Amino acid sequence: VVTAAAAKAAASARPAAPASPFHNEVEGGLQSDMIWEDSKRQHAHSCALEDAACVAARALGGALKALRERLAQLKEEIPTPDDALEAIAKNHDGLSKAEIRDKKMFEGQQEFNYDRSFELKLDEQVARWKPKRSEALARAERVLQRRLRRRVDQTRPRMLHKLTAFADAITDAEGVLEKVRQDCKQTATAEASQMEKERRCIQEQTQAMLGAAMFIREEKRHMADAFNAASSRERVKLMRMALGRVRRLNHDMKSLMVANDLKQKHSILLYSLRMLEARLLTECPDAKNEMEEGPLEQTPEHHQQLDEAKRHFEDELTND
Repeated sequence: VVTAAAAKAAASARPAAPASPFHNEVEGGLQSDMIWEDSKRQHAHSCALEDAACVAARALGGALKALRERLAQLKEEIPTPDDALEAIAKNHDGLSKAEIRDKKMFEGQQEFNYDRSFELKLDEQVARWKPKRSEALARAERVLQRRLRRRVDQTRPRMLHKLTAFADAITDAEGVLEKVRQDCKQTATAEASQMEKERRCIQEQTQAMLGAAMFIREEKRHMADAFNAASSRERVKLMRMALGRVRRLNHDMKSLMVANDLKQKHSILLYSLRMLEARLLTECPDAKNEMEEGPLEQTPEHHQQLDEAKRHFEDELTND
């Protein structure tokens, strides 16, 4: 019963006949929907066959185990054969040892001759069926090739249509990608230009504040020279000149628009200018509104330092 059930399950889950190598190669190249469905169906049949085989194997294993136990039990229950009955069964009753030996040799020779003739007949049948089998395989190969060519011819227009649609989709995707690339490039260029503009504006403000810091240092040196002047008239004259330049510089720094990142430094610079102006006013109390007209002249040393800072900024901008 178990063997019949396993055979029935295997027959219901039997997969389709495998295709030829040429068939598989063409199917792999076309990758059509019909071939994909066939492969999925064959895979499902293979899985079902494996499941059925596993069930049958477990059932067959249990049956063989029970059969082995039953045979062992029957072997134990078999009684010891009687020598006289065995001699009668083998037709050895009344024969001498030489006659028994000759009989056994004759029976062995008969068995050998039978086996030999059976093998010769089997070889003859196999040799006779080999051409028929080759012819049947050749016919099957021709039939499969005709079916393959017919299926390829049927699916070729659809595959060409799909390939054309796929090529058009790739072309459209490349066009969209190029458009996105151009948009990103334009956006990046605009952002880079805006960033460069902002950095140059910050650099100009930094340059102006650096020049102001150098002027403050220079005016402090002039004040020290004024304190060491020979006469009070010369001292007052130097202090007035320094006060006019400091007021001019303070006015310029107040009107300078700076970025948020430079507001702290700008505030410190204005505070230094106010302190310096207050010190100069203590030396020149009567100089209320004196201010140097026009832009302040820079010394060669100032020009050199500002040019060096500008070159450093341009190098950093180029590297970025």
